[in-house]
Amino acid sequence: MPHNFVRRSHKHGNLYPEVYNWLRHIPNTCLFHVDYKDRHPFSRYSNSLQKIMESYIKVLDEIENVNAALLNPDGQIVYNWNKLSKAQEELLFSLLSHFDDCYHILKSIHPPILSGTEVFADKWLKQVAHPTFSDFKSETSIYRDPFSEIINKIKHNGDKLCSLVITSINKPLSITGKNINIIYLHENVRIPGYYLEGMQADGVLGPHPDIHPGNTAISFNYDLRYHFANIYRVSKSLKKAVSNGIKRLHGVTLTYPRKLEKPPRKGQWEQVAERISHLSMLFYENEYRKNIPEINFLKTSKGSEVQIATPRKRSTPWEGDTIIQSQFQVDAVALSYRPPYGVR
Repeated sequence: MPHNFVRRSHKHGNLYPEVYNWLRHIPNTCLFHVDYKDRHPFSRYSNSLQKIMESYIKVLDEIENVNAALLNPDGQIVYNWNKLSKAQEELLFSLLSHFDDCYHILKSIHPPILSGTEVFADKWLKQVAHPTFSDFKSETSIYRDPFSEIINKIKHNGDKLCSLVITSINKPLSITGKNINIIYLHENVRIPGYYLEGMQADGVLGPHPDIHPGNTAISFNYDLRYHFANIYRVSKSLKKAVSNGIKRLHGVTLTYPRKLEKPPRKGQWEQVAERISHLSMLFYENEYRKNIPEINFLKTSKGSEVQIATPRKRSTPWEGDTIIQSQFQVDAVALSYRPPYGVR
């Protein structure tokens, strides 16, 4: 199902996801965060977005460094690829942590209960049968589960993220437009991405088969759009879960907040949205048929605006001579390596 969002600064007060405006105005009689020695939901959500925003900026900065990096005499990009993979790992962790913050927000509207002995917020919500937790988890699991698997394998299996870039060589990449007679040429293309390194079925290291079937990878042009759009989707589900939860637990109906919030770092969030909207629309071959979110950022006389449409039309394949550059390490007991898009 399509999920379209439009946020206008002059109408909504900010470009943050919609639940941001609502959390500040939950009636105190419906909040128990102090009993749990926790932050106010608005504070918790604001801090969570701040961590995500800072992580996004690091990844976007490193992508710019990749695009601006010089070539050595062998034609290879001179760049420390560990910086990009570390920045992406931090972003994924901040996105997963965002779900924990959402669980704590749902916990804050539930009265303290003696049977709630679980330490982790999601398990506590399940233990006390929170009225809207299961719906929230069900609605957001299609987004959360795939990338949380990457993080779990990093934390528990010792796997790691590796960066790569696909670059054009000799001649521009060509893309056929809607009109088959029109060919678009892209010169000096660099499409950076990443993959989770793990053990493949035959004992060779390379892209983890559970995450990258077919020995593939994930482009940042796709991934950064995908996660940014889903932050807004999760917000919509959280707002519904909080609103319905308060109504069922306290008999109170939340109304649209009269006062719209002005975030302390408005410029940074807008810059992230704008930079994501300017990312190239070139993707990896395994992403051609994926539904890729469309992120548009506009500035008007009234203010700024972000438009998010998912899914958009499928991406257009490109053709041309390319080279893949990555950085990986073998050791005394793992001597073989199969890079992305190499021999299947």
